[in-house]
Amino acid sequence: MALQTSTALNTGTLYTLVPFITAIVSVFLFKEKLSIQMLGVYLVGAVGTCWVVVKGDLETL
Repeated sequence: MALQTSTALNTGTLYTLVPFITAIVSVFLFKEKLSIQMLGVYLVGAVGTCWVVVKGDLETL
């Protein structure tokens, strides 16, 4: 259903957030520890994903 209202680029880009969401859930549910390095990589990926979704327009963000 989402592919009918969104582009494949946006869907694929948002799909890259799945590992980040999984890491956050693991921290809260399973008490997993995230290293600073892993958290940094996840945050860079999340920022990159948001940048692609808004097409680099800060006003849209």
